[in-house]
Amino acid sequence: MINVAYNEILVYTTDGKKLFPNSNIIKYNVHPWHTVDLNTIQSIKKKYNIEYPYTLQPNDSKELISELNRFKSQDFIELLDNNKNHFRMCTLDEVYDSGENFIYPIILYNNDLFLKYTTIDLPEKLIKSVLNKKAKICFYQPTEGFYAQNNNDIVWMYNLSKKYGFDKNNIIVIVSNMMANNYKNQLISNGLIIDNFTIFPYNYFQHNLWFSTCKILNDGCVENMREKFNECLISNKESKKLNHFLCFNRVTKLHRVAIFGELMSNDALKDKSISTLGGSQNGNEKHFFTMILQGLADSYEHSKVRLLKYYRDYDSTKHHIYDCDDLENNKANNLNTTAHKNTFVNIITESLIDNRSVFYSEKTFKPMACAQPFILFGNPYSLKKLKEYGFKTFDKWWDESYDDETDFAIRLAKIVNVLKEIASWDMEKCYSITQEMEEVLVNNFNVMTSDKEVMKLIDLLKSKPIRLI
Repeated sequence: MINVAYNEILVYTTDGKKLFPNSNIIKYNVHPWHTVDLNTIQSIKKKYNIEYPYTLQPNDSKELISELNRFKSQDFIELLDNNKNHFRMCTLDEVYDSGENFIYPIILYNNDLFLKYTTIDLPEKLIKSVLNKKAKICFYQPTEGFYAQNNNDIVWMYNLSKKYGFDKNNIIVIVSNMMANNYKNQLISNGLIIDNFTIFPYNYFQHNLWFSTCKILNDGCVENMREKFNECLISNKESKKLNHFLCFNRVTKLHRVAIFGELMSNDALKDKSISTLGGSQNGNEKHFFTMILQGLADSYEHSKVRLLKYYRDYDSTKHHIYDCDDLENNKANNLNTTAHKNTFVNIITESLIDNRSVFYSEKTFKPMACAQPFILFGNPYSLKKLKEYGFKTFDKWWDESYDDETDFAIRLAKIVNVLKEIASWDMEKCYSITQEMEEVLVNNFNVMTSDKEVMKLIDLLKSKPIRLI
C-alpha cells in the first residue's frame, strides 16, 4: 500500500472516508480555471455556508456537489489508477506521526510554477521525512506535455532538490512529455546540473482512456475494449471504406487549420474526408487567414497562396461540424466508432507540434481502439517514440519521413504528399491494404491496453526510499 499524503483533506464522505484533498501548493498561484485555487475554495465556503473539512450530507444540493467535484483535480490517486488498491489517501500529520513511508504529490496542469516562482517552501515535517528516507515528493503533470519544453523547468527542479539536500530517489517528476529525460541528460552531460531528481515519462492518456471511461487496471476494461476493437476488425474485413480520411479538429491551432484547408481546397484531396474544425473564439472572422499568412512559410510546397485564397472568405468564428455542433468543450470523452469504421486512415492532429516535446493525448489512441491506421501530425519524432514503447506504425505502406522533419512547413508538405498518394488509391486498394495491416493494428491495441508502464510507475512509487552511497 502506498500512502499518499496531503497537507489537508477538504471533503469527507458521510461515512468518514477521505474524498477530496487540497492542493499541496495551494498558496502558489499556479492553478488554472478548471481546477480550484485558494480564492475559489473560499468562495465556495462563503456561497454555501460550509466549513472545511466538509462532510457530505444526504441533502446536499447538486450545485454544491458539482462545485466540490472540482477538488478532484488534485487527487493523485484518481489521476493514476487505484483499481487494485495500491494507494491510500492520508494527511501529512498522520503518516509523520505513525512513521510510515509515504509520497507527497504536487499536481501541475501548466508550467506556471516554474515561470512565476524561483522555488517553493516545503513543510518541515515533509523535509525531515524525505531526509530520513521515509518519503518521496512526486510532481505530476498529467494532461499536458509542457514540462521540459524549456530547460528552466529542469534546472528549477535541480535547484529545489539541491536547496534541501535531496537526491534522485527523493523527487520523482512524472510528466507527459516523453522527451523530458533527453533534455535532463543533456544538461547533466554538459555539467550544468547533477542527477539529483528522477523524471518518469508517463503517458496519462494511454492509461486513462476517457473515450471508453476506462482505466487499464479496471476489471473487465481491456475485455470490453477488445470486444469493440474486434467489431472494428470484422468491419475492416466485411466492408469497404466510404472515405479516405478522418480528421476531427476542435481547438484552433496552426497545423489543424493548415490540414483542414488542404482537405477542403486541394483538388487531390477534396471530398475524400470526414473532417471538422472548431471556430476561433476571438471573434475575428479572418483569424484563420491570418494564421496561415503569419505561420506558414512562403516556400510551402503545396501553395500557401491557395490556402490563403480558401481562408480569405472563410468565417473563422463558425464551427465546421460533422457529428457534434458543440466544439467549445473538450471531446476527449467522445468516440464516433462509425466514423472510424467508414474511413481508411485517421489524420491525428495532436495538441502540440513544437520541437521540444513528444506528447500524446487521447487523439492518438482513438484510431488504435478502432483498428484504424493513422498519420500523426504532432511533435517531430512522435512515431519514433511510439516505436520505442512497442507500437508499430505504417512505413511499410507510405512514407513516414515527415516524423523526422523539424521544419513546420516541410513537415506539413511531406504529410500532404502522403495524403495525395493515399487519395489516389481506389477503395478496393484501401480495402486490400487494410487487410495487410491487421497484425500492426492488433499489436497497437495490445500495447495500448498493456499495464506495463502503469505497473512500472507504481513499482517506482512503492519502492522504499533508499540512501545513495
